[in-house]
Amino acid sequence: MACVGATGGGRRPGDLHRTPWAVLFPTRPPWMGSRRRVSARPTCRPPRVNAIRRCCSTPLFTWQTEGTYQSFSFFQLVNARRRNRDGPSTTRGFDAWPFYFSRDTGVPATSYRALFPIGGTIKDRLGYDRLHFVLFPFYLQTEVKGARVTHAPWPFLRFIDGEGHHGFEFWPLFGRRGRAGDYDSQFYLWPLIYKSSNHLSDPQPDVKLGSCPFTRATPPPVP
Repeated sequence: MACVGATGGGRRPGDLHRTPWAVLFPTRPPWMGSRRRVSARPTCRPPRVNAIRRCCSTPLFTWQTEGTYQSFSFFQLVNARRRNRDGPSTTRGFDAWPFYFSRDTGVPATSYRALFPIGGTIKDRLGYDRLHFVLFPFYLQTEVKGARVTHAPWPFLRFIDGEGHHGFEFWPLFGRRGRAGDYDSQFYLWPLIYKSSNHLSDPQPDVKLGSCPFTRATPPPVP
């Protein structure tokens, strides 16, 4: 069942010229016809106020405009987005999965470009605060809350440091990482043997021992 709809409640006169195609094209393509926004998809949710969406055979391709945010997506693999902020500042992003990732905010600290597997840096995405690689899998460094894990090469050698974290792992043979007063984790012949200790600053830390897939035990509290 397909549904067709258009929204425009609460739009300002200038919003009529902010088409979803502006993400990729400076002017409105002639084939889009009138300025009425239409959506068509096998199933769709009721559009929100000020949300303008045009889609066909979702998730094949999608255009969306909502306030100052505009985006275009083709099969969720090629994605372009733009957000107009107060003043001349504009944030733009473009991804072509899994090869190219970029964001331009006008500020070097929050902008990035990465061409996989050649090299680059990705910030605040994919579950990491920072992800940097060069000729992957020969070099990869990830960072989360100040803890850095350097893989050289991935996934065999891992060096852990930053914010009190420390460790070394030669996967899958053995490895150990930890932080004083926080945790200590070890493994041997992963995933066969492991030991995990957490909340080391507590009177009774949480210690788990495992010999996968045979046993898994938590030592009883110290009397």
